[in-house]
Amino acid sequence: MRAADAIALARDRDRQQALWRELLVAEFAPLSVEVALEVPGVDVTIEEDGAALLVPSTPPLPGFRLRWKDQGRSLFSPEDQRKARDIIAILKQLIEGRQAFEAGMHEERERIARDVHDNVGLRLTSALSQIEASHKDDLIRETFTDIRRILTQGQGGSLPLAEVVADLRGELVDYLEIHGIACTWPLVETGDLRLSAGVAHALRSFLRESLHNAARHSGADRVSVDLQVLEDGLRVAVSDSGSGGRGRAPVRIPSLIGEGGHGLRNLRLRISDIGGQMTISRRSGQGFRIEAEMPFSARRPEPASTVVPKRAV
Repeated sequence: MRAADAIALARDRDRQQALWRELLVAEFAPLSVEVALEVPGVDVTIEEDGAALLVPSTPPLPGFRLRWKDQGRSLFSPEDQRKARDIIAILKQLIEGRQAFEAGMHEERERIARDVHDNVGLRLTSALSQIEASHKDDLIRETFTDIRRILTQGQGGSLPLAEVVADLRGELVDYLEIHGIACTWPLVETGDLRLSAGVAHALRSFLRESLHNAARHSGADRVSVDLQVLEDGLRVAVSDSGSGGRGRAPVRIPSLIGEGGHGLRNLRLRISDIGGQMTISRRSGQGFRIEAEMPFSARRPEPASTVVPKRAV
């Protein structure tokens, strides 16, 4: 029914209600149409011995009371009642479908915004800090790869944990070195463990944003990354040394302590979305520690994984 489609897709509320009224007039040709102020959810009802038909509201559409079908030549019948019910059912499905689409579109915009902040921004910052042109070019190419991943990201498939962590270590240790920060990152045996695509993406974002904050805000001269393989997931922690001899006092970072900023607030949402949790603490005289626990899979069905050789990360 094209008229129902037009109602569901109309963006202006007044236009939507006007189209709803036009549809009822086209179907039943009543002599009068008045807004019915009944409670939503009331069934279509024949009233006044057939002289009137109550069509209940279907939010955000109002209810109407139609009087004198076919310009007064007919009474409303059980068939008209069934027809009105069918129209309402179709409209309800279309409206709910549009609302679900808009909610999904909003969620996707939020995901892309978080990914651009957590991943692309850090890579570009790192590229700008490079002195060697070849290294700068490599980082820019990797940034384009990240952008493609952001725009096409799905939650299916899985990635070897060893490869994800090895790639991150190579990228982030170089980034910290440029900023004069030493990094302790012990090797961990991961065997053939794999991460779902969503968890791998969350792990990348967690490490990039945490180390980016340490380099830009903490005044630290060293950081440590601790990755532990648990029975059903990972625990990863980033600690910094605070001012640690770089000649600056420790900086109080709002995003680290939950008082604003988008970076770590985004991370909280991202880690929560995959079924994990994140904590942030400040150790007396030792700087900040940010820690996250996350499952191997993002709490949704995963395709069958394949086995890869054991590798230390």
